[in-house]
Amino acid sequence: MFNKLKKLVVGLRDGEVFFITDRVPTSSKEKFKFELMLQHANTAPENYKPDDLSMFSALLDHYDFDRHGNGTRKIFGETAQHLKRCRFCQRGVADGATFKQKAHAIPEGFGNKGLVLAEECDECNGAFGRGIEPALLRFLDPQRVFVSTRGKGGLLDVQLKGGQMGSEGKLMKVAARSITKTDDGFLADVGSMRFVPIDCYKALCKMALSVMKSHELAALQETIRWVRFGDHAGLIVPKVATNILYFPAETSPEVTVYVRKAPSSELPHVVGEFRLGCFMYVFALPLSAEDEALPLDFFERERFKEIFQHYQRTGAWSKIDFNNYDSIELRTTMRMVQRDSS
Repeated sequence: MFNKLKKLVVGLRDGEVFFITDRVPTSSKEKFKFELMLQHANTAPENYKPDDLSMFSALLDHYDFDRHGNGTRKIFGETAQHLKRCRFCQRGVADGATFKQKAHAIPEGFGNKGLVLAEECDECNGAFGRGIEPALLRFLDPQRVFVSTRGKGGLLDVQLKGGQMGSEGKLMKVAARSITKTDDGFLADVGSMRFVPIDCYKALCKMALSVMKSHELAALQETIRWVRFGDHAGLIVPKVATNILYFPAETSPEVTVYVRKAPSSELPHVVGEFRLGCFMYVFALPLSAEDEALPLDFFERERFKEIFQHYQRTGAWSKIDFNNYDSIELRTTMRMVQRDSS
């Protein structure tokens, strides 16, 4: 215990605030209260008000949630080798499954080193690493480069068809076949990439499924089969809501999962949130047994806005439609604007 405390303190950044409490918070409301205080203490303590929690009171009444990221280390699921059962194919050691490889709950290509899923067998880990995860990594290559993500080989150097992007510390380098001067800067055609759009949505769902508590997965078995084995071919999913957060961004990736407490025809059973630096993506897990039918427009519904009030305070949201099961080629353009240094 003392070694763990020493490791925690040594790992703190200069000036970073942390709390010592007399007990472990149990409810989502308690946990969130501490998280909110901690966030303000380390970013903008002068803006903190005790009633800040009021914006989240409806959310905390209707959803339990867990947030994972910020460079923390955590192992999800059963760690005893003889008791492990893969949460994606349902096989255990007795069924011939092996668990020798480290399965990252968030792909390592997003900079995740510490969040590991113990309940993912080597076969499923390999299938995800060859299939749906590269699609999402590819789609978010510009964002990964922009926030200086460190993958397996360090800072990224992304090759596209007709161009290149890379990170050099806090600098971003771009090599483009076509660069056009505009009134306020430049427009660069960085090239194109190929990926399967629906695999991006599956990869987002896979991250949420990886960090959820084991007992919460009972209602999501069809979701798991869709993500892992492609069941429910042609399933239509909601658009992913995306936004850019204009406050100090964490460099490590973060996943938050909201699980509804009571039945509702308007609110999704499970809402996922993936954050990479200043970029945020909100989605819902399809095929839950707790949903009569997942509303494809859930993010736009007034009831959802009433519950998730904090999303309404981050400005205008854009939507990404991943409903395509075929491989497509997507061009990447970057608009660089000269800002007034004064």
